[in-house]
Amino acid sequence: MGMDVLPYRVGEWTIDPKRGLAHRQGENVHLEPKAIELLNLLASRPGEVVSRTELLDVIWPDVIVGDDVITNTVAKLRRSLQDNPKSSKLIETIPKRGYRIVASVSEAQATSIRIPGSPWIWTAAVVALLGALGMMMLSIWSWTPGLDTTSSESEVFPLPEKPSIAILPFANLSDDDRQEYFVDGITEDLITDLSRVSGLFVIARNSSFSYKGRSVDVRKVGHELGVRFIIDGSIRKVGNKLRINVQLIDTGTGEHLWAERYDGDIEGVFTFQDEIIAKIVSALSVKMTGVEKDYAAFQETHKHSAYEEFLKGWAAYRRET
Repeated sequence: MGMDVLPYRVGEWTIDPKRGLAHRQGENVHLEPKAIELLNLLASRPGEVVSRTELLDVIWPDVIVGDDVITNTVAKLRRSLQDNPKSSKLIETIPKRGYRIVASVSEAQATSIRIPGSPWIWTAAVVALLGALGMMMLSIWSWTPGLDTTSSESEVFPLPEKPSIAILPFANLSDDDRQEYFVDGITEDLITDLSRVSGLFVIARNSSFSYKGRSVDVRKVGHELGVRFIIDGSIRKVGNKLRINVQLIDTGTGEHLWAERYDGDIEGVFTFQDEIIAKIVSALSVKMTGVEKDYAAFQETHKHSAYEEFLKGWAAYRRET
């Protein structure tokens, strides 16, 4: 069916892979690149279960990511196509196996105008098609917020129900390479702490750390991981002194939503982490529950020496495994 080129129908939706659009009865929805790739693969084998392993191999071939990336992409695809996972009419989850298309799949009828007939009929059909395409493009332009018609890179994708975020490994700016364990530990702590905030969808460590040591384009990372926001930063540790630089970036626009630098003694590392978490949550307009706030406050009671020894042991364990 040429799923990577030709439009096709799945259920009530007409999918245009080239433009990344889904159309239904005058309604146009923009699908993110990875979401459209996933839908294309599933729709190419209707009724057949496609494993998570195959989805990772085909859609994210050059990136080491975890299952959470697939889950996030499927969730956003379902939201875009208004498919309730509890009573799905499009994409069915097969526990511990993968996903499959349960709706009917067929080629779109856009080419049906190419039928024998008089020149008048052919001309009228072409004019009607061009008019429909013009109205569709006008609808897309007016529907998409912040769309810059001069650059396809400035398209703004629809936000999921929960803000999706990935914390990339912080860079170690210390002269001592042995401080790598400390820097990685801080990154992992931020991932863990943000994962406890119920109002956020946070990409797991295995997926985020696949970018360690790499110079990345945040927009590309956003597409590869299926997230709207990225946390990036660096840490310099000299003796007992710390400097932490951290920034929150919108992967759709490349805009810095928040950035801060923290200077102080290592004893203040938990305070720094709490402030970073609070600032991120605030910038994304997410509310923490009372339990989540209490847990964040509890961390302040830990001693930095025990924390540092734990990070050393954890780093050694990872090297062994």
